[in-house]
Amino acid sequence: MVGLRGVGKTVLLDRIREEAEAAGIHTLFVEAPEDRSLPAMLAPRLREALLKLSRHDRARDLAQRALRGLAGFAGALKMKYEDIEVGLDLAPEPGLADNGDLEQDLAELLMAAGTAAREAETALSLFVDELQYVDEDELASCRNGASMPGTPPTRRPSTSATSSERPGPPPPRSTRASSGFASTG
Repeated sequence: MVGLRGVGKTVLLDRIREEAEAAGIHTLFVEAPEDRSLPAMLAPRLREALLKLSRHDRARDLAQRALRGLAGFAGALKMKYEDIEVGLDLAPEPGLADNGDLEQDLAELLMAAGTAAREAETALSLFVDELQYVDEDELASCRNGASMPGTPPTRRPSTSATSSERPGPPPPRSTRASSGFASTG
């Protein structure tokens, strides 16, 4: 959604998120400040969602695996994104989301999280407010990670992102953007 400040984009985004939660979908909400990286904003919210999923008997092992992947993700990207912090008492799972390449690691991490959500018979959906503050390369990594190749078409996550900054020249600072990435698990 794109529009001038005060037209109700955030209210509408919140309403969509509430409806998703009412339908049993696990949501992750992030408000993007100008001075934080996408991995730093995403990691704590993904941790919360994975901890909730780990309470499901059917999804417990897969959610724990994704949490170990998140530990590796945070550790591998700490050098590049100094602001990434996530509190986990788990050792990273070697080979899962830990090579330091944001696009590949995020895709692996979202795949692991989506697999846990699917096993719990739910979905994960990411909502980002103030999307214009997210670095374009980081946004592309998230978009590409959420459309994971190799998943069956009936299980492929849907993604949507709109912002007045992409494509074209930057918007005036009075313009805000809200967006949601939906991962159907």
